[in-house]
Amino acid sequence: METLVTLRNASKIYTQSEVKTPGIINVSFEVMKGEFIAITGRSGCGKSTLLNIMGMMDSLTEGQYLFCKEDVTQLKGRLAASFRNRQIGFVFQSFNLVNEISILENVCMPLGYAGIRKKERENRAARMLQVVGLAEKMRKRPIHLSGGEQQRVAIARAIVSEPQLLLADEPTGNLDEENSRLIMDLLTKLNSQGMTIIMVTHSPEMAAYAKKRIQMRDGRILS
Repeated sequence: METLVTLRNASKIYTQSEVKTPGIINVSFEVMKGEFIAITGRSGCGKSTLLNIMGMMDSLTEGQYLFCKEDVTQLKGRLAASFRNRQIGFVFQSFNLVNEISILENVCMPLGYAGIRKKERENRAARMLQVVGLAEKMRKRPIHLSGGEQQRVAIARAIVSEPQLLLADEPTGNLDEENSRLIMDLLTKLNSQGMTIIMVTHSPEMAAYAKKRIQMRDGRILS
């Protein structure tokens, strides 16, 4: 298998009013293309910090981050945003959809940032909504959908740019048992089609869907 992500001696230290708080400490590991990994651990152990580092939503204090063997540690501003938009999809616990526009327009958003023309944006977004089972509701606004449906829209938006890596931060945290199962079945299907997925979860039941599990404690990887 080919390596997609490599972290080498990665640390993130937050400083506020001269008080230093570690997020992650000396983390090193690799992610292979096509893997489905669950990162588990108690609240505050560094799970979300690690995900944000890999999603280029935050920067390292020390260490190195390689993506497809390219050192992205030093990418800043527009260069970082452009790389992230092309290569990485992100699914949040709170969906983060825009209620004032349709779900089709929500899914189109990353393509707009990439400069893709409107007709092509809409065609690709419609295909992604078909993938997640919501093509018949593409003209509805998120506020008119259930929580599970909104999360499926968020997943469609995350994968519409065909990123190499999908990061999911507690993707079932706001959902009931049935909708959680539907979301995990969808992620499993995407992984079976070749999508590399890294998911943060506090739930052993959700973590069991992943092929590999990483446990964290106090900013460090235990296993």
